[in-house]
Parts: sequence; C-alpha cells; structure tokens
Amino acid sequence: MKNDLNLPHVHTQDQPKLVKEGVFIIDKEVWSTQKRIARIYGRSVPTINDHLKKMYREKELTKALTERALMVTQKEGKKEVARKTYVYNTDVVIAIGFRVKGEWGKEFRIWAREVVRESYDPLEQIKHLVVRR
Repeated sequence: MKNDLNLPHVHTQDQPKLVKEGVFIIDKEVWSTQKRIARIYGRSVPTINDHLKKMYREKELTKALTERALMVTQKEGKKEVARKTYVYNTDVVIAIGFRVKGEWGKEFRIWAREVVRESYDPLEQIKHLVVRR
C-alpha cells in the first residue's frame, strides 16, 4: 500500500459523471476501466481481462504504455475511501474491438474499416513502399 501513495490520485468530485462511468481524462487522454470496456462491447469483465492478457502476451500492445493504476477517492457516507483502480487507454479499447465477437464488435469493425478507407490514399501507400525499399 505504501507504493500506492505514488500513484496518480483522482477524486470523484473532479469528474463525477465520467468517473461513475469508469472513464478518466488524464493528460488529455481518455482512459477506461475494464468494466467500462466490457459495457462498450456488451461483454463480461472476465472476457475483457482474457483479451487483455492475450494482447500483452502476444506483444500486440505494451502494458507499460497502455495500462495505468490510479487511486480513486470517493465519499462513502462520512468517510473518504481511496481504492486502487486500473485503467486502459484508447489503444486498448480499439484493439479489443478487433477481438470481441458479437454485435458491438461487428459494429466497431465496420466503423473502423470506414475510417481507414476515408483516410487511405493509394498513391501515398505506393510512395511509402517505394521509399522503404
């Protein structure tokens, strides 16, 4: 618990609606809890946890860059209680979207393909390939 004193602290009063939803804004980046990610894709927390373990084991993502521990402080009655919470950045949310099955995962992949197609420039890709050689 002594090491937890060095963790970033977030108080539920700072971002009450977001924190309640499991979303945190830290250094202008969005971070989400496993519970929130599970809600996004309509899956259970253990399923999201399994995907996370596989992504880190397969080195698709680097845990040190995509996972953060926070101390979240909230009022419970008259006491303020601090709990250690793990949050994950947008890279994790996107990567899980490519792994989950079901309607939300499918919707995510359709959206992602559209975004890539809109930003895809075939001539730029050819130039990039030629320069790489």
